[in-house]
Amino acid sequence: MVNNECLLYTTNLLSETLPDEFMTEEQLNTLGISPDHQFLILQLILGKDLKSHINSLSQDHANAWKSQLHQVILDHFEPHVICFLNLQPFTRTLVLWIDPAKSQPEIKREFGRRFMDLSEQLDTLYHYNVTGCFGSVVSDYFHIGSSYKKARLLQEYRFIIGLGQYIFYDEPRHSDEYSLVEYKYVHHFESLFREKNWIQLLELLNTIKHALVQNMVNDSKVTYIYKEIFSITIRQLFDQLDDYKQDIEKLNTGIIMFDHLFDDIEQVNSYYLQIIQRITEQTPSEHLHLHIKKTLKIIHKHYMDDLSLTFLADSLHISTAYLSRLFKEEMDMNFKEYLTRYRINKAKDLLDKGTLAIKDIGQRIGYSSPTQFARVFKQVEGIRPSEYRQVLKNKVDDPFL
Repeated sequence: MVNNECLLYTTNLLSETLPDEFMTEEQLNTLGISPDHQFLILQLILGKDLKSHINSLSQDHANAWKSQLHQVILDHFEPHVICFLNLQPFTRTLVLWIDPAKSQPEIKREFGRRFMDLSEQLDTLYHYNVTGCFGSVVSDYFHIGSSYKKARLLQEYRFIIGLGQYIFYDEPRHSDEYSLVEYKYVHHFESLFREKNWIQLLELLNTIKHALVQNMVNDSKVTYIYKEIFSITIRQLFDQLDDYKQDIEKLNTGIIMFDHLFDDIEQVNSYYLQIIQRITEQTPSEHLHLHIKKTLKIIHKHYMDDLSLTFLADSLHISTAYLSRLFKEEMDMNFKEYLTRYRINKAKDLLDKGTLAIKDIGQRIGYSSPTQFARVFKQVEGIRPSEYRQVLKNKVDDPFL
């Protein structure tokens, strides 16, 4: 760990309280800092699970545990660490030196890799994770405050960046501009919910999530939009309080405890999807014919099985031809198209989570072979499942794509 004199000097420099007469190369040399290097700030944001764990410990145990955690972090950035600072309760600030001969792409590759190695070890050791926000590289240590401010600014985008991920401030298209597109999506979402058009509603949820990521909006906007979605759902369910009391309570908890429950946009989206998928399985559209309501309930519960229109018609004690015609009239698509779109939406959610192998996802949603799954997915989405997952990965690795 760096000596206290260097910590105090750097802390005062970052907070812009260091007198000008102390900002000299001689002073840096005294502290063991080479004026010839480049410098960079990394803000590590702790996730809610990690915060909860630290808060659950006694003061002595917490201090010992944090010291161990800090050493794990330092090990991944040695020998580049100048200072390790604890300036905010649930962030850690690393001041790093960089060889001036290295180019910007080399710097990003090296320190991005170091962060990802740290993230993997934290997940292995503790099942916790962090978010990494890098400021800009500066060539003058006395300007390190500008890198710090930029890293701090990136903290406002933690829902988009996501746990276990990192981002550099100096990326193309970094902007605070707000788009109205996502707000229009929210109004459309309310219309679809009112109509109980579940397939399009689930598709729209996926569109909203990716629009937020692509537009690189900050946390306040993500919070607003998802709280609006939660609120719309509560309003639509409130006249059926007895049937949906548990779902309404969970949505209310999500609104009230938003910042404590979620670390990134995937967590928010998954939380809501669990609720809405339970609702969609219970409540097919009220205006639909009774046979179609029953058919949809079977599909939503058994979509992963080898379903056929004949099987569904037999279950309802009606003819296959009659059910086929009725389904087309009521749903504006045939049975096979509906089942396919429902399965592919489930697949997209599993691909978003990134934990299952693609062949396992195909089997889980009802396709007998990876080839069949890939072919159907491409027919619906225009790209193969592997390409879709790569697009998602690229958007997380570089949210400006």
